[in-house]
Amino acid sequence: MESVIRFLNVVVSIVFLAFSWSCFAITLPKDKAEATYHYYDGGGVEVSGPALFVRKSVADTVSVTASYYVDAVTSASIDVETYASPYEEDRTEYSVSADYVENDAKITVAYVNSEESDYESDTIHFDYQEEFFGGLTTASLGYSSGSDDVLSNTSDFKDFADHEFYRLGLSQVLTPVFLIRANYEHVSDKGFLGSPYRKSVVNGVLFDENLPRTRRSDAFSFGADYFIETWSAAIKAQYRYFSDTWDVKADDFRLSVTKSLRSHWIIEGWVRYYGQTSASFYQDQFSSIFQYRSRDKELSDFDSYSLGIGFEYLIEDTDWLKEPSFAIGSEWIRYQYNDFYQYQNGDFNQNNNKRLYEFDATIIYVSFSTGF
Repeated sequence: MESVIRFLNVVVSIVFLAFSWSCFAITLPKDKAEATYHYYDGGGVEVSGPALFVRKSVADTVSVTASYYVDAVTSASIDVETYASPYEEDRTEYSVSADYVENDAKITVAYVNSEESDYESDTIHFDYQEEFFGGLTTASLGYSSGSDDVLSNTSDFKDFADHEFYRLGLSQVLTPVFLIRANYEHVSDKGFLGSPYRKSVVNGVLFDENLPRTRRSDAFSFGADYFIETWSAAIKAQYRYFSDTWDVKADDFRLSVTKSLRSHWIIEGWVRYYGQTSASFYQDQFSSIFQYRSRDKELSDFDSYSLGIGFEYLIEDTDWLKEPSFAIGSEWIRYQYNDFYQYQNGDFNQNNNKRLYEFDATIIYVSFSTGF
């Protein structure tokens, strides 16, 4: 699960909606330090490691943030079983950012570096956010640019991949307890967008996969947050639609409920469904050699279902710690592939001994955070 390994980042959060006509300016986020341990196990892949996060104000209008993230990866996935040998490697990610606030506006700039043995990525981010009508309406726009070096641990292969992200967002407080939001993102990719290890299958024979060197995608998301005061609970719903020039189309639904329990406990539960169609050049097996071809299961037609729960315990303040808390949670995910098959002993010529691939995954996280 390359996409899971690269972007796994588990967090627990709660949204309590606020309404105030006297709020005329964006404020800096609070000073905060957080340490998290995450663990993923699914499809023959194990990913684990720590994540550290620190945010500190350096002036009345400026705060800086630094984070460090590690993935220790052990992989014996179905792709590895088919094309290579099991492996172990580490991925590290560093990021720094700064927020600048002036009246109703906030500017954020950030830099992220991610490294592993056969992949290195550098990304810069710029985001602008402004509030209107006494803080009831918030508009945002953003831009990111990424440059990746793609290598191989088994050959002298070397290539590049560049990415550009454009973001627009709008949120509106409709009542003291009801907020709606809409977001749009456009992504433009170019360069080597596949894997140097993955193969396509043509009449039972393995060939290097070949993907287009450009890809453009658009994603629209719509959501709503509703706070039920009598239950001390917040309900959040979101739908996201994705489409790209590779003919992949995806629907993503998520519903979560967050509730305060007594004075120190917060519980969050969520469900999610994700489904996508396959890329135009994806096939489990090809009958002949086409210009573009891939057997990447992440480009196939598949569905996933997830169910998660998280707990947060709010600890009493001390002389050194402000609003400290401890959180723990877990998520179960089911992946079902509709045109990606698992072949007995990796023999692609035994069509009678194949079955559609599916697997379960589990994510666990533990974190401690505090203000200071």
